Amino acid sequence: MKNMRKLSIFLSALFLFGCAKADLSQEEATRLIEKDNAYPRVATEIIFCGDVVQAKRILDLGLENEGLVNIIKTKQASQIAAPWVSFTEKAKPYLMATPDEDLKYQRQHVRIGDMKFKGIIGVTTTEDGRTAKVVYNIVYSNLSPFAKIFKVDYKKPVKMTAYFANDGAKWRLLKKIDDARSKF
Repeated sequence: MKNMRKLSIFLSALFLFGCAKADLSQEEATRLIEKDNAYPRVATEIIFCGDVVQAKRILDLGLENEGLVNIIKTKQASQIAAPWVSFTEKAKPYLMATPDEDLKYQRQHVRIGDMKFKGIIGVTTTEDGRTAKVVYNIVYSNLSPFAKIFKVDYKKPVKMTAYFANDGAKWRLLKKIDDARSKF
């Protein structure tokens, strides 16, 4: 009987400590965020070559004068399907592999710069220890001339949010949401 009581106390303690809340550490969050997002990595954006508004913005920013693009200012009837923006030889180092579907709709992926994980701002774990929210920063470096097309201040850190779940054995990244940024 005494052994049963000891076994019962041992099992109760094991259950209580085994189910204790395990907060997500900054080190674990950093490891999972960097792995899932493959930081550091190349940052890209899409230029809509068939969009006259974006073509005008690119023209106004001087990318044609820099020799990176050619802009059609007015179209003739025979050019109706032609993109407003085309890229020069000088732009080739910044052009990224673009899926055929995007090319079909006159979209071109361009290199903006390098994106790196900067650090954790804060980790908030729910009271039950099953989910956590992590706010962190990323920074951009080695910006390309195409970065100025987008209305993002790539010189400032960008605040990001990631959500995690704990399945009892380990933490896993659920999804990531970047804070609202206007690109155009």
